[in-house]
Amino acid sequence: MNNKPSRDTLARDLFMKRVRDHGHEVEPDKVIARENIYRVDGDRHLLVRTSRFHGSRGIYFFGLTRHIFENFAALPNAVIAFVFSDSSKAVLLPAAWMWEQREKLSADGKQFKVEIDKSLQLKLLKEAGKPIDLTPFHEQFTILAVSPSTTASKSPSKEVADTHSELQGMLLEIGNVRGFQTYCPNKSPRFRNRSLGEMATLKAFPDFPGLNNEIVRQIDVVWLEKSFPLHAFEIELTTGIWSGLVRLGELRRLNTVFHVVTDDDGSSFRRRVTGDIFAEIIDRCHHARDTEIRELFDLETRLSGVRKRLSV
Repeated sequence: MNNKPSRDTLARDLFMKRVRDHGHEVEPDKVIARENIYRVDGDRHLLVRTSRFHGSRGIYFFGLTRHIFENFAALPNAVIAFVFSDSSKAVLLPAAWMWEQREKLSADGKQFKVEIDKSLQLKLLKEAGKPIDLTPFHEQFTILAVSPSTTASKSPSKEVADTHSELQGMLLEIGNVRGFQTYCPNKSPRFRNRSLGEMATLKAFPDFPGLNNEIVRQIDVVWLEKSFPLHAFEIELTTGIWSGLVRLGELRRLNTVFHVVTDDDGSSFRRRVTGDIFAEIIDRCHHARDTEIRELFDLETRLSGVRKRLSV
């Protein structure tokens, strides 16, 4: 049996070595996918695709699976590296910019077909115009050193923001009633005339060695017991579910139970976690509809009131 690595695998490994040689800390991000997606310096994501030169067509051909491409491009600080297997050289492109070009690319029902020639021209559909010159992105490792963005490109509407804060307040109150320590990152929004910061029993999330604690502190609501996170909640009303799952995945080593709250029937949640994506945490990840959180809040608060009246 021949266990010799393929040329594509060797090119990918050589490219990743060069990323490290540029001073970056890199680890596979197996929360998102089993291979070829990496966390760089803790707060950036790197998707690596490899291809050898197809002489008969005069191109390097790279396939980008539709649902991976779409969701990966929605992550903050996401970069796609197209690595040429005959040299391990690469073009490094902002994933969000690449997503904006999608209508110009050849595609079928499953994947986008990225074709780059030897002069680093990104081939487009005939009706889309001239090829795009990618030479400015050739070997641009500096893209991995850009300061991370901490805010989404579009702010949610006031109505969505208010609903998000309301659900956070409900989850904090449910956790408090059930005797958990509770945490949320945004302190100023109000729920029933109290700020979320007042409702949360923990003002700061405890540090855990080996985790990216800055990302963990962004999780919408966490219930803890003796400072250990037992349940973590992400409320995803308009933003991509992937970003929430990535944040939850930071707690995967702690055996925390994960909950994703949406305003639909869960079809988007199931679609996003299909196949290998998030395979490491999916057995611990549950969907809840916003109406179910409201129902649970009403039941828990009524039960708490009855217990207080009966002193039991």
